[in-house]
Amino acid sequence: MNKVKLGDIADVQLGKMLDAKKNKGEYHPYLANVHVRWGEFDTNNLPFMRFEENEKERFSLRNGDLVMCEGGEPGRCAIWRNQLPNVYYQKALHRIRPHEDIADARWLYYWFLLQGRIGGLKKYFVETTIKHLVGEDLKRVEIDLPSFKQQKAVADALSALDDKITLNKQMMAELEATARLIYDYWFTQFDFPDENGNPYRSSGGKMTHNKTLNREIPAGWEVVRIGNLFSLQKGYSYSSEELSSVSDNPMISLASIDRKRNYREEELKYLRNDAKTDRVAYPGDLLIACTDLTRNADIVGSPIFVPDEHAKYIFSMDLAKIQTLSSSVTPSYLYEVLRTDWFHNFIKGHTSGTNVIHLDVAGFNWFKVALPPICLQQQYSKLHLRIIEKQNQCRREMAELAALRNWLLPMLMNGQVNTNG
Repeated sequence: MNKVKLGDIADVQLGKMLDAKKNKGEYHPYLANVHVRWGEFDTNNLPFMRFEENEKERFSLRNGDLVMCEGGEPGRCAIWRNQLPNVYYQKALHRIRPHEDIADARWLYYWFLLQGRIGGLKKYFVETTIKHLVGEDLKRVEIDLPSFKQQKAVADALSALDDKITLNKQMMAELEATARLIYDYWFTQFDFPDENGNPYRSSGGKMTHNKTLNREIPAGWEVVRIGNLFSLQKGYSYSSEELSSVSDNPMISLASIDRKRNYREEELKYLRNDAKTDRVAYPGDLLIACTDLTRNADIVGSPIFVPDEHAKYIFSMDLAKIQTLSSSVTPSYLYEVLRTDWFHNFIKGHTSGTNVIHLDVAGFNWFKVALPPICLQQQYSKLHLRIIEKQNQCRREMAELAALRNWLLPMLMNGQVNTNG
């Protein structure tokens, strides 16, 4: 191995300053700190900023660039794989472009991932209210660099595990889309199976005009205020001193819900065993986000089902557990209603705050929905629960793969395990 500085094996460039008054040129989507996670990006609803023609090369991204957070959690990074065209990056991020045939971007990513785990970058941080890793300090980060051939062999081994994790995430997203498709077909288009197994509305099923919803709904369905179907239990208010690195006391928090309103297993937190609270949720329970930190209130009001990776979970004060479900509604039907854009746009009107958005739970009492017969909801629930079980299987496999990757990571990066590369 050769000891090198990052600036000698890669080009490092800080992103563009966001200044609406001074920026000129064409609008393009850009990445900010919040869009970069370890190993992946959140590209949902990217903001836009002006970039001039002479800035495009300096602030654009291309396949294989390593994008790293400058502040907040300095060093957190992911490899850009042209997930979207013509994407740029803001000043809160560094673009690291490895020199060809000298440094493998994947190997560098895993090196930074390991340093993030062991605190290997702390000596390069500028410690203020928020930690920063400025460009000049990033360039002088020292790395024990193996041969390019060995880098590739190590990266291939670790990437094989991460690629499988990515495939499982894609499968889970496809399963979620399937559940949504069935829900829309049955409960929005009203083409659920009739007594003969034919699509109800398309086969001439009786419809009636509902004045409250100002639309036609199947005959016999009632319209209810959704707030009458359940009560809420707010979550646990924890302190940072109660957080732990031990996985005995898992806690689901606001960070566990992404901007697409899906559960994020990698954001699970853990509390010390002496944390005392009755704010506990079990696999299959339904939680809902009561606060939001995103600019467009993408998360507030979003529901998630508690997974089965652990026997029980604490849930934080940013969430609430749906309790005392009415016998006239199933959790699966309620979950899908709460995931609709129709509900989300409505409930955003019952929030307050600027930097931190808070949900006024009284808003549930004003949202009205058509309620199908319980037998039809139960029929849908059988399909939905099978989908949830398949998603949980994917999560369990992902947890095993991640554990194997984390076990191999230090040994492969330090040369303790021979890759025969």
